[in-house]
Amino acid sequence: MAMPLHDAPDPLLLATLEEGVVELLDGRILGANPAFAGLVGLALDQVEGRNASDFFADPDGRPLAGAQLHEASRLRDARGSLRPVAVRRVSADRVLVADRSREQRLEQQIWQLSCRLQLQAGSEPETVLCDEVSGMVEHEIRTSSTVVRGYLRMLLDGRPGPLTEEQTGFLREARRESERIESLVDDLLDLAASEGPRELRVALKPARLHPVIKQAVATAYPLLESRGLAVGLDLALEDDSARLDSERMERVLVNVLANAARHSPPNTTVRIATHLVESSEGASISISVLDEGPGVSHEDAERIFDPFVRGRAKTWGDPRGVGLGLALCHRILEAHGGRIVAIAGLGYGLFRLSLPVEE
Repeated sequence: MAMPLHDAPDPLLLATLEEGVVELLDGRILGANPAFAGLVGLALDQVEGRNASDFFADPDGRPLAGAQLHEASRLRDARGSLRPVAVRRVSADRVLVADRSREQRLEQQIWQLSCRLQLQAGSEPETVLCDEVSGMVEHEIRTSSTVVRGYLRMLLDGRPGPLTEEQTGFLREARRESERIESLVDDLLDLAASEGPRELRVALKPARLHPVIKQAVATAYPLLESRGLAVGLDLALEDDSARLDSERMERVLVNVLANAARHSPPNTTVRIATHLVESSEGASISISVLDEGPGVSHEDAERIFDPFVRGRAKTWGDPRGVGLGLALCHRILEAHGGRIVAIAGLGYGLFRLSLPVEE
């Protein structure tokens, strides 16, 4: 490396990483690795000593100082072009910068491949992934991901020996990415397995809903905390009994909370409330998830529940996502005999989930 990072634990590792690594002090760049220099289109010695705000911007293009960097940052290169990146701290003075434009292109290619294969099979490229695509995903990605997660868990458990703070930071980031891939694979396979709104297999049993909500909040807590978000619970409904597949309902709620986190300004509150709704179709339990983001537009209110569709509302959190989470929520709720809707035009975010009451 022409410009080694100060006290870098492994210069060879930093030199070969595809993600950028930057060392910051009081908003200035003390050092970087070749990957970061490549992202901004400059030589390493042209990066050192510059202000972080020369390169990093918020989603609207406004410069960001070092302390303001967050996952939904944009990176400005030498030509002034902005690209989406995810910025995460791996230690007190170093951040990892991952290019997300390549990932977005991959997501588009997966969808295009799915469409081509379905057309060849004589079916319309609507909401169902082909068997060929789901088989590719399961065999080529899931197996490798499982092996990687096992080794990462072993390293983080300290079996080979103690780790430095920075080594732990890199490994946690690797585990986070691995878990995200595993979640994507699960979503793809579940959607591929369902050929109609009620054909997703669920194991419905009498259960209480409130413990499932609390477990979903606990599961999503690291994500919410990393973005400075609090959760307010209003679970005053006395009888919260319903026929549930508790594991899948938890997954629905985690997906909805992740969506709320992505669109919520920092240091705001996501609220979850339950109440009973009586209608001509019978009684149902309604779960409202509110956030302080811009909300859903009327144009997006229906389409965001289709696979590979992402809403166009402003994001403060990590902008990544293939557009499967809400589609899967829709399928799971319908398999429960319920539904999920996005209430549009409110000036804040509101998703409402409903489940039939257990008789």
